[in-house]
Formats: sequence, structure tokens, C-alpha cells
Amino acid sequence: MKTSLITKINWTGDACIGLACEDLKRDLKRTAGVDVVSDYYCRAENGAITVGTIERPDYVALAKEYFDRLPSDWEEYAVKIMEDRIIIVGVDKRAAMWG
Repeated sequence: MKTSLITKINWTGDACIGLACEDLKRDLKRTAGVDVVSDYYCRAENGAITVGTIERPDYVALAKEYFDRLPSDWEEYAVKIMEDRIIIVGVDKRAAMWG
């Protein structure tokens, strides 16, 4: 996915995941000049980076659509980069932040 196509960062879970997404938002602005919206909800949509954990059933339902295998080991995460969206799933909040 081209950085210029990113319009939104969607996240779900603990506030620390949201803080990591805010850092990513600032990085995108500084490095690529892209203004994105960061929002708390679980939706993988066109132009979005979506972040969450397998600790949340709603996010597991979303992530299963994009991954053959979800992370299961301590602090493991997986990233799926597609042409129109990026999905990040962590086994826990720390893994999601690192992802």
C-alpha cells in the first residue's frame, strides 16, 4: 500500500494501542506529509491501517478474514499489507503496539 493512500488508522483494545497509533499518525505526517484520522473502532476499510488483538472476539472475527494463521505465541504479531489496506493483529496489547 502506498503511504499516500492511507487516510485512517483504526484501532481497538487498550489505550496503549491507541497511543502507538497516534505515534504512527505523527510519523506519517512527518515523513510522507500524509494527514490521517485515528479512530477507536474495529473496521478494516479501504485506505486504513487497522490494529487490534486476538484478545477481542470482534477483532478475531475481522482478522480471520485476512490471515491463514493468527498469532499465538507471547508478544507475537502479524501484519498483512494489501493494495488498499493494512491489517495488524497482535496476540496481546504489547504485540499489537510493536506490530
